[in-house]
Amino acid sequence: MTAPLQLVSSVTIPSGAFGSINQFSATAPPSVLLVDATNGSTTPLGPEGITAEVSPTIDPISGRLVAIDIINSGRNYLPTQVENMRVQINGTIIDPSLIKVNMEPIYYTVSEATEPDGSGTTTVTFNEFVPYLIDAGVDVDIKRISRILTSSHSFEYVGAGTSINTVTPLQGAVPIKENEIVALAGAQIPFTSTDQKGNFDIGEGFQINQPTSTIRGRSFSKAIQAELTPLILALSSSAR
Repeated sequence: MTAPLQLVSSVTIPSGAFGSINQFSATAPPSVLLVDATNGSTTPLGPEGITAEVSPTIDPISGRLVAIDIINSGRNYLPTQVENMRVQINGTIIDPSLIKVNMEPIYYTVSEATEPDGSGTTTVTFNEFVPYLIDAGVDVDIKRISRILTSSHSFEYVGAGTSINTVTPLQGAVPIKENEIVALAGAQIPFTSTDQKGNFDIGEGFQINQPTSTIRGRSFSKAIQAELTPLILALSSSAR
């Protein structure tokens, strides 16, 4: 295999909504799966594959499907599966012109490498965990990735147009936050930014929300005191 394995990056609904009026229920949403249209399988065919998981969002007023969020991007779909990936709703496979599954290649980034020894051998350390064995003698391509670094960028009303007279909420403009950063085919865009609400983003996985005074992110690493103090207090209370 010469092409990278794939994962699911997003699912888009080109028209903004799918289904007829009151077709779906927000309180009992439909079953939504990502399947290979050639055989109906949800399983990646690559080594140590993990099946992608999604969650549907139903508009409570119209009863139409308005979004499909990625819960788990999965991993190790074969390149040959990319063109055949479809959304299946309640057992029916949906045409990609109505709902499209977007895939991206999986790349592993090099953290460091040792100087070659007398035999020309070097030890390469990756930033990510490689979930399968690479046999001796297997050729591996190492390439320089496309990388853009931007710091303290002002992302105000992105996606609302280019006219200063019409991009504000007063004029009915609706910003599209997803358009702030668009990284395709393994490109990386490390950034810090502030949007029109004053929210401060550190990459796409960490945000300081100014209006609500909250912090959200995909994962956090706490200091040892922050991890142990709640446990100590709980044990102390239960021992009384």
